[in-house]
Amino acid sequence: MAPPPVSGGSGFRWADSDVENQGSEPHTGGVNSRQINHGPATATVCRLHRPAGRLRRGLVVPGFLAVAAAGSATGPVVELYRGQTAGVTTTLTQEGWQQASTDFTSNFFTAGDGVTLFDSRYRTTLAAGWATHGTITGNQIHPGAPVLDALTGFSVNFQLAVDAEDHSLADDVNADGLADRAGFTVIVLASDGRGICLNFWKNRIWASGDDTQGGILLAQAEGVAQDGAEMAELRPYRLTMYREAWKLTAGGPVLLHGPRRDYRSHPGIRLPSGAVLNPFNKPNIIAPGDGSLEASAAVRIGPVSVETCFEPESTLTVSPRMEADQFHLEWSSTPGRRYQVEWWSAEGNVWQPGPEQTADFFFTRSGPVTPAGSGFARVRLLTP
Repeated sequence: MAPPPVSGGSGFRWADSDVENQGSEPHTGGVNSRQINHGPATATVCRLHRPAGRLRRGLVVPGFLAVAAAGSATGPVVELYRGQTAGVTTTLTQEGWQQASTDFTSNFFTAGDGVTLFDSRYRTTLAAGWATHGTITGNQIHPGAPVLDALTGFSVNFQLAVDAEDHSLADDVNADGLADRAGFTVIVLASDGRGICLNFWKNRIWASGDDTQGGILLAQAEGVAQDGAEMAELRPYRLTMYREAWKLTAGGPVLLHGPRRDYRSHPGIRLPSGAVLNPFNKPNIIAPGDGSLEASAAVRIGPVSVETCFEPESTLTVSPRMEADQFHLEWSSTPGRRYQVEWWSAEGNVWQPGPEQTADFFFTRSGPVTPAGSGFARVRLLTP
């Protein structure tokens, strides 16, 4: 069934607590939009426009997806990695990211043509990568890293090409026939500490689950098969988070979507010094790299940016949740407005208005079957 359309300073920063303690404290208040070598920092205040209802919560029976109608807003875009400075190729380390590895070397990366070349294949048991925040203390390391507030929404844009990946030694932690580790991951956690870990194989992208609600930490959750030739291209990925949901695109339709996860029970990796590397419990962190001791990869990393303080498209999918036997949508807006609940017809590839109209800020329908039979719904503003 087809879903509805979805309208740095230079120098090394090691995984060392003394270095991290020298970093600036996490931002409070506005969004720091300072760029490497772009002049002084400035604060940007989110200015949201809400002409339509905005989803507060979407709860559905398993297999259903709630789609919320939202307004539009212009949010600041913060460049965290450009790939070059003054015409010279730079690495993530040179543009302000924390560099971390379990062997305390920089052997896992070099500068390419406007990209950072990452390669952990020389040592499968190596864990290495970068982070905007200290993987030991959680202190902000990248001077331009913004607050990632899931309540107002944000998108992390990054370019990535997977040239090689090996997970043949990886465990299947939940015995479902799927290896549960990858040679390259991208971890993005919102300011409340919850987010998503995306895993990249040569022919598959998948999300790591958590251990809440009876799950097994880091076992495969949502996943999608991919063409290896396309994965080897420098693709523009866009990871969007809003409220309790996330979605991933690559210049086209949605590839994956699901609920935000809580990885804070992850023990991390203990170093000989006793310090613990753990990007899984650091709020506001963006951490690309190889965090597995059972896999390896060779990838190219292109520009990385973050768009903050915006309201998402009208077809942002919301995480499936159980609430008794009810399909539940809830949003916020100005009293006196009326809304139309619409259902997606996969057969006709159109949104069909349902009989339900409401002036309230929520909609509940008992039963697991929608009128159009697709399981997709949205709300549309009738009166401005």
